[in-house]
Amino acid sequence: MALVKISVDIYALDADEVYRIYVNDTLMVERTFRWPPTENFIRENLVIDVPPGEYSVYVTPLSTFILKNVIVNGALSNDTFIIR
Repeated sequence: MALVKISVDIYALDADEVYRIYVNDTLMVERTFRWPPTENFIRENLVIDVPPGEYSVYVTPLSTFILKNVIVNGALSNDTFIIR
């Protein structure tokens, strides 16, 4: 098992909407985005303990939220990454 730190920026197209962050198919976070339109993103920090393998991080609903700036263990990454 490996302790993995993931940081992502969640950009919102509308305030007061619920978003969910998943790693693979596991729900990690569910929150309501309650920031004013001028503050259109929030940084989420996740810590997971997982075996080696390929992982994907994503946000739903895709029509309202965009995931950017994925950082895995301190390094800029894609939304899909491999843990060794």
